[in-house]
Amino acid sequence: MGKGTQFKELDLLDWKLHISFSPESTITRASRKLKINSEVGLYFDGQNTEINLFFQNRREMERDLNIFLRESDGFLENEIWRVRRSIVKRFEYVELIKSLLEIPSFVLISIWIRDGIFHTQFIFNSSQSNKASDIILGKLSTIEEGKLEYVGPNNGFAGILDEIDQRCELSIAQFELLPPKKEMEMPENPMGDHWYRILKKPYGTDPIRGVYIMSEKPSKAEVMTEVIKDSVYEATTDNAFLSYFVSEMHVKRIPTIAAFQKLDKPVFNLWIVFPSLFRNEILKIASDAREDLPNWHPSLKSLASFKEIFN
Repeated sequence: MGKGTQFKELDLLDWKLHISFSPESTITRASRKLKINSEVGLYFDGQNTEINLFFQNRREMERDLNIFLRESDGFLENEIWRVRRSIVKRFEYVELIKSLLEIPSFVLISIWIRDGIFHTQFIFNSSQSNKASDIILGKLSTIEEGKLEYVGPNNGFAGILDEIDQRCELSIAQFELLPPKKEMEMPENPMGDHWYRILKKPYGTDPIRGVYIMSEKPSKAEVMTEVIKDSVYEATTDNAFLSYFVSEMHVKRIPTIAAFQKLDKPVFNLWIVFPSLFRNEILKIASDAREDLPNWHPSLKSLASFKEIFN
């Protein structure tokens, strides 16, 4: 198998949407003035929204940066500053992101802030482009600070990750698991014995909502949305190990770029894509998961940079 070919199924999400938003806020002012450029974790649950960003510790911390960190609930761990901001009022841009994620096959693949501008990128199947257009024309056009940067074909999943890797070095961890028998049956697994799945929103602790790429018809058709007949579907399920892992990444303020899985019953593989700065912390989470969820029998199969896997 060639480098990176295990991810070729995700090339069915063949289009990209890139939008940006430049509101006046504490974070955008700090980004411009203090040169804080970061991948962003966006967590939303009901009406609660939280933004997380990070940057490496600096040898000299100017006064304005110390003030920003104090006001933003920032904390330093492993020489990485993590910043959390809660959004307490209605945020039109977040509502736009939520609307786009309601479109079948839409996956939130990256949010980042640079020079005071939030950028957001999705990948999706081109069959849903008309639905994307409806939301772009109906909602994005009403947001004064919102801007459409690009919508159209992408360069494949590897090309998407390469774009992110250019601004933030990425690593990919692969874990192999043998889940408990009940996790492979209804209702936890309504999609059958063989599938590939990527999470639509790799943040938060909601039930697992994913885009499935199938080689066979799902076992329980009523729980899924068909995107491409006998090929691409969408469904919401539960997965104790994955929920544990993503929740712990949230606690540590580690932005998740992507989380995708492959089931060839009984073997379940999980890949997590994340900024390389957090390698040791990902291993610590995996170690804790092994202790807390021993009946999943997790083992680390590989941990490598994006470049090592795809180049």
